[in-house]
This record gives sequence, C-alpha cells and structure tokens, in this order.
Amino acid sequence: MTDVRVTGGDFSAADLDLIMGAARPLSELCVTIQRERRGAAIAFLPGVASARALAEMAPKYGINAAFVCGDKSIQPEEERNQIIARYRQGDLDLLCNCQVATMGFDAPITETIFMARPTKSLVLALQIYGRAMRPLPGVVDGLETAEERRAAIAASDKPHFRIIDITDSVADHRLVTAVDMFVKEPELREFAREAAGEADEPMDEADLLAQAAEKLRKAKLIEEGLRALHGQAEAELHAEEVNIRGQKKDIADYKVPLRGRYAGKRMRDVPDGYIDWALRQPTIRGWQRGYFRREKERRTALQHA
Repeated sequence: MTDVRVTGGDFSAADLDLIMGAARPLSELCVTIQRERRGAAIAFLPGVASARALAEMAPKYGINAAFVCGDKSIQPEEERNQIIARYRQGDLDLLCNCQVATMGFDAPITETIFMARPTKSLVLALQIYGRAMRPLPGVVDGLETAEERRAAIAASDKPHFRIIDITDSVADHRLVTAVDMFVKEPELREFAREAAGEADEPMDEADLLAQAAEKLRKAKLIEEGLRALHGQAEAELHAEEVNIRGQKKDIADYKVPLRGRYAGKRMRDVPDGYIDWALRQPTIRGWQRGYFRREKERRTALQHA
C-alpha cells in the first residue's frame, strides 16, 4: 500500500483502481472467487475500471458476472437497475460493484462478500460486510426473541455467510469473529483461531472450544517437557522432534494468519520478503505477529545450521 495516496482520510480510489485493474491481480481474484464463492456473491472494487474488468474476465473462469457503478455517464440508471434485478433473482453468480451496493443495498440472496478494496473507514467496511448479513425473506418474520431468530436462520437455506478479504481490512478494523464471541478465555483464544483457520467448514461453539482446549493441553505438555529438559547439555531439541503425548505442530506447518495472496498457504511456503513485510505491519494482532516472528526465527536457525 506504499504506492497508494490517502485522500480525504481514505485510500485514493484512483490509485487502487490502477492496481486492482491490472491483469494479474484480477486473474488471482478470479481464481479466489472460483474457489471460495458460496451462492450469490458481491465483489467490492475501488473503481469503475477494475469493476468492469473483473466482470469481463470472470466468465473465463466459469463465473457469470456483471458490473454496476454509480456513474450515470458510464452506466445508465436503467441498465444498472436491470443488472441488480438479475442479481437479486439469482441470474448472476457475481455482482462486481463500484459505489452502488453499500449503504441501504438490499439483496438477502448474497452469501459471499469479496473485499477487493482496502479502506481506512470502519463505517464503509461494516457497510460492505453488512450486505451479506441479511437473512432470507420470511425467515425471521414474526419471531420475537433473539434465540428464535438465530434458530430460524440456522435452519434456513442461508445459515451463514462468508467474507473473503484479500485486503486484510478485517484485521485492520478488528472485526469480531465467532472466535471472539465463543471463546472468552484469553489463554484459549489463539488456539481457537488456529483451529478455526484449519477447519474446512464453520465450527460450532462446542467443537471450537474442545479443539482449542486440546491444543492448549498439548502445548502445556510440550512446555513442561522442554522445561524438564532444561540444563541437559546433550538435549538439542527441534520443534519437529518434540513428541509428548501428542506431536507438536511445527510453526512452518501453520497456515498464514492473514488474508491476501498467501491465505491458506503454510508458513514454510511463503517467501522471506512476505515474512519481513508482515513483521513491519503495525496493525496486525499480537498472535498473528507471533506466527511470523517464530517462522523468521526458524528460518534463521536453519540458515545458521
């Protein structure tokens, strides 16, 4: 983001549009959409050029897409309304949006949000995320209590939604996740985030807490084992070799804890430059920084060896 100006308190849309409108970022975004999309999706782009380019490229990846923008000189209102109507009817896989589908935009069919424009504005970020938070029509009508509404949503055809953030805006604005809601004990929270990141599907509260507790138990056992070995001159231990009632997972096998081009990859598979970049970021959380610091230390140790 060092090449992007800040105007009016937020990143320059024109600068972002130049970056996101390039072929490579759009191609990588299409691959991500192809892999991560569930149901109807909206991609939020910084400008008209990138939104239009994504809509033109998406069909090459088997994605039925169209773009909308708020500039009537580029897209007449009638055309925009027709595209939005098609999306609401389920005729489009992806709506590529610029300056339209934010505050007040109502399309409960939306299940996935692709955040392809970073923003310093928490209000804008929450407006974007909120487009997928609406339950399907009729699901909660007439229900008075929060428990009844949650149960109805869980039993509906849209029990949850997805936010695929390639800009790390979720981390920048500290979006509250299921881990934050379910796991109140600070000691368990890092392990719960790890368990949630490794899961292929959303986890319920009981499974999340159980896996976090098991990871914490193993970590404590390993710590106790290492402490018992402290001072033994012949004991040269590496993370891969520790096995105390359960194998300790090497930091190199952890998944990258940030959204972006390396999301889902193992720490061992990302370049050194990315590790150094992450360690310089002031906005990432302590537990995320710990991942990169430990991986940096692992690589340094290997080099010295």
